Amino acid sequence: MFSEINESGKNNFFKLQAEQLKEDEYWAYDTTSISSYSKAINQMRYGYNKENDTLAQINLAILYGEKSRLPFYYRVLPGNIVDVSTVRRLIKDVQYIGVKKPKLVMDRGFYSKNNIDELMNNKFKFIVGTKSSSKIIKERIEKVKDIKKFTNYIAEYNIYGKKEILMWDDTDKENKKYLYLYVFFDDEKALKEDKDFTEYLIKLKTDIENNVENEKRVEDYRKYFDIKVEKENIIAVAKDDIIEKHMKKYGYFSLISNENLEAREILSIYRQKM
Repeated sequence: MFSEINESGKNNFFKLQAEQLKEDEYWAYDTTSISSYSKAINQMRYGYNKENDTLAQINLAILYGEKSRLPFYYRVLPGNIVDVSTVRRLIKDVQYIGVKKPKLVMDRGFYSKNNIDELMNNKFKFIVGTKSSSKIIKERIEKVKDIKKFTNYIAEYNIYGKKEILMWDDTDKENKKYLYLYVFFDDEKALKEDKDFTEYLIKLKTDIENNVENEKRVEDYRKYFDIKVEKENIIAVAKDDIIEKHMKKYGYFSLISNENLEAREILSIYRQKM
């Protein structure tokens, strides 16, 4: 029966489901992978999955209302498609089914400059988790001062939060683009990251001084240590300046949005997707 439902039929179903959503509701977008031994499914591919299994998989993208928890859109995707590359298709599908005033919430797996640009250009409202590796995000967070003031404390989450105005695109001097970057600091997250990184540094030092090489850690041996040989002994000397720079990032995370709300509100909306 389901094989007889064509693309038009699915889109009609999506449209009817979307009409049941609450007004001004944010929509959470996410993907999951389904692994299988089957050779009969066309879109089975080898790709990344959270379970780290070695089976081929398909990816299932889904969109649902945060308040109603009502799913109203899905898309089966090849298993080798990564999250970040699915957003352009999502935008086209949402526009095709005629949903008005779309408001999306997505985690950092969907973050990229191209995706943010696409969302802005198509007049979508959005809240997206960011990646700390992004240059524009990293540089802006480094400039945030006094985040641990009590006025920034969000009691219900035991987190500090602050809204910053972010220059997103200044290539057009007469029409500069601004967004809001919501920066958060979590003491518990900072403690865990400190513990995990210290344990990782110990592993690196132990590997070096025992002349053992782990493929997963190769790039980090010389990133965080100078390696010396003294009287046939290998000595790992920590690069304290590099390590200290890394440690300054502990505890921080951020959300980017074109919605002008309080940091507490943005965090609450984002966490409803979980």
